[in-house]
Amino acid sequence: MLDNITVLSQSRDEERDGPFWKVAIFALVGIGANLLAVSSLSQFLATANPDLLYVIGVAGLVALTVFVLQALFVKSAWILRLVVFLEAAAPLALFFDRFSGDSSLVLFAAVAAFFLYANMGSLRGLRQAASSMAVRFFDIARTVVGKGLTGALILTMALVYLTYFSWGTLNDSVGRRFVNQMLTSADPVLRMYFSRASVDSTVGELLREVVRAELEGGKAELLDELAPESSSPLDAFHNLPVPQRDAIIERVAESFRESLEAIVGPLDPSEPVRDAVYRLLEERLSSLTPSQYATFTIGGVVLVFFALKGFFSLFHWLIAVVAYLVFKLLVALGFARIGVATQTREFVILS
Repeated sequence: MLDNITVLSQSRDEERDGPFWKVAIFALVGIGANLLAVSSLSQFLATANPDLLYVIGVAGLVALTVFVLQALFVKSAWILRLVVFLEAAAPLALFFDRFSGDSSLVLFAAVAAFFLYANMGSLRGLRQAASSMAVRFFDIARTVVGKGLTGALILTMALVYLTYFSWGTLNDSVGRRFVNQMLTSADPVLRMYFSRASVDSTVGELLREVVRAELEGGKAELLDELAPESSSPLDAFHNLPVPQRDAIIERVAESFRESLEAIVGPLDPSEPVRDAVYRLLEERLSSLTPSQYATFTIGGVVLVFFALKGFFSLFHWLIAVVAYLVFKLLVALGFARIGVATQTREFVILS
């Protein structure tokens, strides 16, 4: 055995945190980004202003980037846990006037879930960084971003539920804006299948364009009653004068509308599509019993949560790339540095 084992180690340097003010910068930026994101989200839910979505996106990107960098730069698990707690709990200051009542339990639970997920991801990233032979940045980022984003979405869905179904701030104007935005987003998809159809038209115009597009696409079964004895009713339809073709389209669209009315309720052909969709949604919601309404709201929030989680999972790589670029910039500016730890260790094996 060796009497004097020389160990060259940088472990103490590796395990110590940098200057306090640098750790404080991460904490302040993270707190500010979370406050801005949640504040903008609350305004968006109250006004349905689409411009706020850009602010929410940028602030959320900054917050998640900070979570990733903290897992690399903060070496103490307790300090990291404290910083993440301050960042996650900071948005509570925006809802101080809502702390009384049963709804406050939902708010506190959502913030607690945000902290637990963000803390879990950060600590896992910290352990990955400490146990890896090299700085595996994107592996760490994937762990931190996934957990942090899940926690942020839980808080987001809780605010949606509280804003619209508990605090009662949903009004007719905001509801119409949300429906209009959803329909506007769906309009390009509608035009992919029905080129001349639009949500900006009336119900009757929309149905006529849908029928016209179906006939142009070869749906001959819509014309069986026109020429049942013909082997090609579609050819018979196209050979008719334009006024007669329009009359047939009108008749088929009317039949289509009557079929829809049996499912969704009365439809006025002259009513704008946007107004009709909002009216039908409002009628359906008002017809629900309290237990059905509660099931609908909670179920809807859960479905939206999983839909958003799946959607944002497509952009984990983008957040990781942004965090990596900031990481390299900080190293280049001397804010942080990459070190190498080496050691010699005595061990025994059978020979």
